[in-house]
Amino acid sequence: GHEVIAQGLGADIYFAHPCASWERGINENTNGLIRQYFHEGTDFNEVSDEHIKQVMERLNNRPRKTRKGGRVDHRMNYLWGSKQNCSLRNRIALIT
Repeated sequence: GHEVIAQGLGADIYFAHPCASWERGINENTNGLIRQYFHEGTDFNEVSDEHIKQVMERLNNRPRKTRKGGRVDHRMNYLWGSKQNCSLRNRIALIT
């Protein structure tokens, strides 16, 4: 469970309270961005993997105000080197 992950990372893990959306700002923002492409009630069995990948790329590569207009992949490349050298980048499904 989360205890093993926390111990392995040497970090605390916190959980938001139910019905407290203000405790999950990044999550709520990401949900809003995803809903621009997939409306509530979307049957993901009807959505192609290719379309999901396109949406992921679009969301991951959009300029961020907190990055002075930069993109997350540019920052990761700066921190960890090229895309080929950044194994973590390949494991990230959605960055917000």
